[in-house]
Amino acid sequence: MGKTAFESLLIICIIAFILPILINKIKKMQIPVVVAEIIFGMLIGNHGLHLVKTDPILEFLSLLGFAYLMFLSGLEIDFSSLKQKNLPPLNTNPFYTGIKIFLCTIALSFLFANILKNIGMTGNALFLTLIFATTSLGIVIPSLRAKGILQKPIGQTILMAALIADFGTMFLIPVVMFFTTGEKSVDLIYGGIILIGAILIYFLSKKHLFRNTANPMLETSQMMVRASFALMLTFVALAEMANIEIILGAFIAGILYAFLFKDYRHEIQPKLEAIGYGFLIPIFFITLGVSFDFKVLLATKILPLFFLLLYITYIVKILPALLLRKYFGWRETLGTGILLSSRLSLIIAISFIAFKEGIINQSIHSTLILIAMVTCLVSPLIFIQIFPNY
Repeated sequence: MGKTAFESLLIICIIAFILPILINKIKKMQIPVVVAEIIFGMLIGNHGLHLVKTDPILEFLSLLGFAYLMFLSGLEIDFSSLKQKNLPPLNTNPFYTGIKIFLCTIALSFLFANILKNIGMTGNALFLTLIFATTSLGIVIPSLRAKGILQKPIGQTILMAALIADFGTMFLIPVVMFFTTGEKSVDLIYGGIILIGAILIYFLSKKHLFRNTANPMLETSQMMVRASFALMLTFVALAEMANIEIILGAFIAGILYAFLFKDYRHEIQPKLEAIGYGFLIPIFFITLGVSFDFKVLLATKILPLFFLLLYITYIVKILPALLLRKYFGWRETLGTGILLSSRLSLIIAISFIAFKEGIINQSIHSTLILIAMVTCLVSPLIFIQIFPNY
């Protein structure tokens, strides 16, 4: 008799509850909860002990958890730090620093992608450039939170560099597809216009739609929480209808929510984080491990390619991070480059598109999936160990 969705969900929730307690007992090595969740997901999953099997309900909850993580990521950005003046030299502007790191990453990624193209490993250097340039906000945010530096200047700098890399590459996908496949990317471009138009509508109407939110009746009905889900799902649905990554819609919704309810941010954010980090987000990370196929690790023919691409994925992030050395120490600088080397869903999504279009072959596609898993497991561990405590 197969397991029901509730049985699988029960096991996942028990693991999500126990893991932080176990990690807290480990004194010698600080393991990010995210990493532990993925590892335990592998152990109990489809290719491990078979205690949990993915089904449509679990997959939906996992996707909702990922979208909610991106929503909270948008909510975490402290835009007031971008407007502050007369800051000491240590507190560099996170936005401009993130842009400089991203541009350097793009340049290095394009260089290595063209080298791989010249030796016949890919037919399109632009797609491989995007693959190398990605970063996983889904790994960066929890790692910064675990280290307690999310609201510190270095934390905001890393966060801004990660979001610019993630969503810069995401916005470049339709552009690259337009020049690569022509009409197939028109829907993506129109989708971007729809999202931008929706943002403008919300900004223009926020003063009229969200007045008197301090009404006692609205407070007892948790109107702010309801508004967060309504806003997030609106943009997620728009993104899905436009064939855009839903995490882009969720992230934009988080930024917009932070603007709309900025006066209530400190009051409402703990409630939103409780829903996310207490339930939805652990489901995403554990389910990610559940679906991982260990057979990929046994394919020895991809090992040389794996180590080559793994080297490139780290070098294109660590070298640009050296821009921070002027303002931060070596441990902060190297830790930043290593954490930004984390890849997850976006590299898999771009790899799938490239494979489907015949731009990369099966071996490169499988290798990139393996790299996504390895970097999202190893990078946070190294980051936690080498990054100094604040």
